[in-house]
Amino acid sequence: MADIQTGFFTHEIQLRRLDHLGDPLKAIAEAVDFEMFRPLLDRLLGVRSAGPGRPPWDRVRMFRILVLQLVRGLSDEKLEFELVDSASAQRFAGLSPHDAVPDSRTVWLFRDTLAKSQLPAEGGNGEGSDGVRALFELFHRELAAKGLLCREGRTVDAMIVEVPRQRNPKEDNQQIKKGQVPEAWQQQPRKLAQKDTEARWTLKRGRVYYGYKNSIVGGNSDNFIHDYVVAPATAHDSKIIPGCYFEAAGEGSTAYGDSAYTHKDIAARLAGAGIESRIHEQRLAGQELSESQKESNRIKSKVRARIEHRFGRMRTSLKGLAIRSIGLVRCRAAVGLLNLVYNLMEYSRLRPRAAMIA
Repeated sequence: MADIQTGFFTHEIQLRRLDHLGDPLKAIAEAVDFEMFRPLLDRLLGVRSAGPGRPPWDRVRMFRILVLQLVRGLSDEKLEFELVDSASAQRFAGLSPHDAVPDSRTVWLFRDTLAKSQLPAEGGNGEGSDGVRALFELFHRELAAKGLLCREGRTVDAMIVEVPRQRNPKEDNQQIKKGQVPEAWQQQPRKLAQKDTEARWTLKRGRVYYGYKNSIVGGNSDNFIHDYVVAPATAHDSKIIPGCYFEAAGEGSTAYGDSAYTHKDIAARLAGAGIESRIHEQRLAGQELSESQKESNRIKSKVRARIEHRFGRMRTSLKGLAIRSIGLVRCRAAVGLLNLVYNLMEYSRLRPRAAMIA
């Protein structure tokens, strides 16, 4: 095959064509100032002193690469190929066609280090937050400062996030359910590293799932995620409600949720915070809902359904129904990044409309 001849401006012409076609990565890069994350990344990962060896990759660039990975739905190996092959990926990461790119192992190590990082609690009292949650909350504060978060009320819901399924003997599974690690695994560190002892099996609508739950709270009139909790898939939705659900966002705050959240303790906490509960009526065993209760649920569903739209966009745009991490710490970070990137994408979609209104 004959060699392909390229000119001096081939790369620039290619980028202009991508702009004409509509590059979603460029929209995110133009909407979000990623430098806002640098001070926090330095706090989480520490400042490396000068010494022998190759200089580390820029942390903001590596964070942008993690965002790219989620937007494109890529494995670490595919991500490395994309950084070499794709002009739009290179531009988003701040690379030129002739620059070196981080390999798949470097990306994995950065993500794993970030997942295990901790931000100490203010004043040194209490438990701090994990690194990804700290990044999520930083961008959440930025959205609040811009007046983009709903203050009329919030809705809560949860979705199952699947992880690689484990095929273990019955005896081992019984020990795992009790929170124990089988003794044979403890003697085989490499095998144990591939076993997820914190994910759980669950049944939903006749289908079996294995993994965790991503419980989120969103505003009733915005499309952002305000808070989240990650827990094993067997946790009941009503037991893993993010804390901000019980915080009044303003006067006349309301709280929506499906019938899984119909519980007297939840109703009492909402009432104590001055929040009006609009959680769906639950059908009792052996009884049917009255027509007025069914009508009330239909009216509430018009607002509550907006939370489902967030999950729908995660499924289609971010392929958020499955991740390949093992263990609660890594899965919590992976799901937290998923929620953060969702907010970044939503903000990039909202920004042009806000500019048109202004």
